[in-house]
Amino acid sequence: MRIQRPPTKKARIEIIPMIDAIFFLLVFFMYSSLSMVKMKAVNVALPTNRAPKTKGAGGKGGATKAAAPAKMVVTLTTGGDYYINKQKVAAANLSNALAQDIAANPGAVVIVNPSKSQTTQALIDTIDSIRRVPTRNGEPLQVLIATEPVDANGMALKTATSTATNAASSKATANVP
Repeated sequence: MRIQRPPTKKARIEIIPMIDAIFFLLVFFMYSSLSMVKMKAVNVALPTNRAPKTKGAGGKGGATKAAAPAKMVVTLTTGGDYYINKQKVAAANLSNALAQDIAANPGAVVIVNPSKSQTTQALIDTIDSIRRVPTRNGEPLQVLIATEPVDANGMALKTATSTATNAASSKATANVP
């Protein structure tokens, strides 16, 4: 009597488990390569959020909500004139005028709005003048720089404000002989 062997099946290579294994290897190598990158920068202490908090509804503790700090905009025009919140200020009097405004609004954030035609040195000098302003707690003022949004190619984005400004400037240049 002859024992029948079951028919032999042809070996198959399953692709789905192989794809899973490849993805695991890819993730492993990406993660390990990121941990091997050495940052070539100076170690600095990064700033922390020190936003003042106000009492929530009812005034009995509970939820706290961060109050938005007051904003002061320092504008540096093409001609080198300084403005604080649309009020013209002499360059020599910038620190004194800011000190008075800061005394009235402690904790205010100063936003520097330089003209595109101003040099980087003029911007740095303006920031230096702002940082010299004394505050009640002795900490330097928080200074932000206003910039124009750009796309990935570095071209200015068309916003409603810039479109209106461009239309107004084209009308003004059209009237010039």
